[in-house]
This record gives sequence, C-alpha cells and structure tokens, in this order.
Amino acid sequence: MMSSFRFNTTGTGKECFVKRFLFSCQRNIEHMIENRLNHKNTYRTQKNTKQTEFCDFCVFCGKIIASGRTCVGVAVVTGIMLLASVAHAAVGCTLSNPAQDLKYLFPEMTTYKEDVKGLDQMKDGRDLFGKLKERLGSDLDPVYETYETPYTVYTIFKGEQVLGYVHGVNVPGEGGVIQIFLSADPKTGAIIRLFFQRIESTVAKLLKKKDFLAQFAGLTLGDFYKHDYFSVTEPASVNDRVGKITSPIPAGQADNDYRATLRGVLKNLILLDLFVYNEQNEPFYKKAREALAEKGKQVAGKKEEKK
Repeated sequence: MMSSFRFNTTGTGKECFVKRFLFSCQRNIEHMIENRLNHKNTYRTQKNTKQTEFCDFCVFCGKIIASGRTCVGVAVVTGIMLLASVAHAAVGCTLSNPAQDLKYLFPEMTTYKEDVKGLDQMKDGRDLFGKLKERLGSDLDPVYETYETPYTVYTIFKGEQVLGYVHGVNVPGEGGVIQIFLSADPKTGAIIRLFFQRIESTVAKLLKKKDFLAQFAGLTLGDFYKHDYFSVTEPASVNDRVGKITSPIPAGQADNDYRATLRGVLKNLILLDLFVYNEQNEPFYKKAREALAEKGKQVAGKKEEKK
C-alpha cells in the first residue's frame, strides 16, 4: 500500500491533528515491532539524548499485536492505519519526530509531505528489487531489506518550492539495526547532510563525529558507481570522491559498522534514485560496468600473451 500526506508545520486545525496522530501511532507501533524483532524488551527509543515515550494507546495496541490477541474496538480504530506496517512486518525506517527533525535540516520549511513507497507496489518491482541487490553488491537482509519493505520519502517545501528530500534506511549492524538518514538536493540528488537516527555500536561516537559525516556532503550516487570502477582500475585516483572518505575507526579495530554505514548510504541513494530521480544515475552505473568489463578483457588478453 502506498500513501501520501502533506503537513503544514504551522497549522493547528483538526485535520492536521488527526493526520499527525495517526502517523505518530503508526510510527510508534512500527518501532515496537522492530524492537521485538531485535529482541528489545522496551517501549522507549532514544535519539542521542532525546527520548520518545509511546502513548498508552500505542503501547496497548503493541501488546495486542505482540500477544496475537484480537480486539474489535482497536481493529476498527487502527485497522487502516496499521494495514501497511503490519503487512510488511513494520520494519520500514521513519523519522521519530519528522516536524522537528525536518525543520532542523531545512529551517525555511513551511510544509512537508510523507510518501510511503514500496518496490512491491511499483511497475517492474521485482526487477527493481533485483537492481537494488545488484548495485549494492551484497545479499539483502531477510528482515530489513525484503521485497515488501516500506520506505518513507519526505519532501520538504517552502511554499510550493521543493527544498529537498529526506529518506532513511535500515541496515544490519554489529549491535543491531542502524538507521541512516540523509537529506538530498531536489535536482542533483547530492547529499546535503547525513545523520544516524539509531545506532548501537561500540564505535557509535566515532561514526557520529561531525568531521566524518561531513565527508559525505555533495556526494551523489554517480560518485559511488564511479568508485566501483576506480577501486579496481585506479585505487589512488584523485577523481575517486568516495575513495577519499577516511574511516574514523583506528587501525586494528573492527570496522564492520563503518562498512555498514557506507553500504547504508549507497542503499539510500539507490532507493532515492528509484523513487524520486527516475534513475538519473543509471548511466554512471552502466558506464562503470562496461569499463570494468573492458578492463577484465585487457587483463585476460595479457595473461594469454604471456602463455
């Protein structure tokens, strides 16, 4: 199921209140089910030093879902609201406080829109799902990266002008799921800002450092596709922008969550390219593949000559 809501951040009307209430409950229940999948016995999430408590209504609904019991009254009130999240195991990635977070990212914002996307709801969805796996270059997680996983794209407006997009993804990490969000330029798709909403890692403080996250500003999906080529043919190329990223993890220390972060950024950009930018970076991927194939032929030819 795909849905879209647009919120006026300065509005106080009943319609705005109802929309916010419904989306808040849906997000809270998603987080509860997600925590259940992660074997977390709590109804509280943390974002840095800020905490978000679930309302009694959401906790009650979550307990019903977790226990498998049914309640006609709750079903009538929450059935439509929960249809997408429950059907998809509710492991999508949404902002805990979108109005506040988006206003921080885009101070000039007057309204924003939430669009729930799904590869299973798109034309040629199976092919797109295959593209996601191929371009990531790794297997997809059976919980957080399924064909039915819902994704939320936030469009930020100043009046009718689009200021940018915000999108987040879940990626598996050493200490549990890592939630990576980025804001993107509305035309180029370049990263404006990158941040973690959730990360439980022994190196979390290092990965959250501003100087590390700042290295991603201005990068595009095309840069990551070019990196695939440079990493094989010209490892020290000055044109490899992704290759210039410096890991904050000291040498000799496990860097699995650093690599998970890079994978999460790439995954985020790939999905935005599919959902928002009409695959405008696809030519870079094809050129990189063609160049690598040609390089492979040259290497194979030299080996034959030596024989």
